[in-house]
Amino acid sequence: MAGDLTLDPVTFEVLKNSFITSVDQMGEQVLRTCYSFVIYNHDFSSALHDAKGECAAQGNQDIAVHVGTLHFTCQDVMRHFEGDMHEGDVFAINDPYAGGTHFSDVRLIRPIFADGKIIAFSQSNGHWSDVGGSVPGSFDVAAREMFREGLRITPVRLFDKGRFCKDVAHLIASNTRDPASIIGDIQAQTQATQVCEREILRLVGKYGRDTVETGLAAVQDYVERSARQRIAALPDGEWETVDFIDRDPAGGEGMTGNRTPGSPHRPHRTMENTATHNTTVVPGAPILRRTGSASRPSPLRGSTPVES
Repeated sequence: MAGDLTLDPVTFEVLKNSFITSVDQMGEQVLRTCYSFVIYNHDFSSALHDAKGECAAQGNQDIAVHVGTLHFTCQDVMRHFEGDMHEGDVFAINDPYAGGTHFSDVRLIRPIFADGKIIAFSQSNGHWSDVGGSVPGSFDVAAREMFREGLRITPVRLFDKGRFCKDVAHLIASNTRDPASIIGDIQAQTQATQVCEREILRLVGKYGRDTVETGLAAVQDYVERSARQRIAALPDGEWETVDFIDRDPAGGEGMTGNRTPGSPHRPHRTMENTATHNTTVVPGAPILRRTGSASRPSPLRGSTPVES
């Protein structure tokens, strides 16, 4: 069984980098075949998930706000289609209540089978040029309800055992202002997920299914260990970061500050809204500040802790 295997360091490195490369190849496929100009300007991300939907690899140029939630959308698709997934299936979702960001970021997910068993999922997220709503481009800054922001896509099957569900795809595309581009993006993202599938099955053919499954788990353990070590290396004390986001247009001009306090010994973070700042005084970069004493220098490159 995969859980009983232990990878040697060389095999682990080969698989780890192969997983990342398979995701980077997804990105290249999307970039070269997409229709939406927003995707062409690199507003897309991709991921490889294990059989539980957990993220095992992301692309080197992906967007953090995307990849940090891709596992949620993968797992929501898994719940909706539990026991009803087949080779050649591809599913779509953009639901913010299931891990999506905004409606324009539409995600296509493909289960990857080996020996009749799901061993992984490939996922392509792309910002479509339009998903309906009250304004072109689906960015209504004055929206006070989600129905003005476009079409909410709960998990839906776009390919059924390799057969394109043309009726479903055209129903989605017809509710946008740019249906031709939407159909093109669906095909581009679908092919991207197939690129990843091809590479994973190539690894299965070379190393075996159990070794690949072990590798998918091992890379996640590696990342967790690395993150824990980095956090443990932080000096003792209270840390906080401050950044700014756009205000509700109804509230007038200005930016809203957000302070996120935390501690190396407290894994959970909270976000607090601070006072509104005039746009002319908003700093150009987030602020990282440490309060309290410290016995060690900060390991964070490019950031200097400032005593309060």
